[in-house]
Amino acid sequence: MLKIKANIFTGIAFSLAIGMAPAQAADSEHNDKSISTLYTHATSTCVFFQLNGVTEANPGIANSPWFAIEKTNKESYAQLLSARVAEKPLKRVYSDGTVLCGVAKVMVIEL
Repeated sequence: MLKIKANIFTGIAFSLAIGMAPAQAADSEHNDKSISTLYTHATSTCVFFQLNGVTEANPGIANSPWFAIEKTNKESYAQLLSARVAEKPLKRVYSDGTVLCGVAKVMVIEL
């Protein structure tokens, strides 16, 4: 399990390294997508996740399928956990192109 977590964290770091040249901030919205990966790390201030079928979370942050919310955003974290456990798609995930922890910051999550 520890090796899997290390590989996920390495994958996030690699994605951030190759995708660090953001174009312009751009709105993006993904509808009716289920969570494929939900990840957090003790030393990070963020919760990261990916959606099934989404290869680029936000066009303003090239080559990264990752979204992030702040760990302190308990309501959004609860929404992500409940959707993941219930295996239900999120109705809407919206990002305005803002970067958080090196990836697309999520502004809105709707169940």
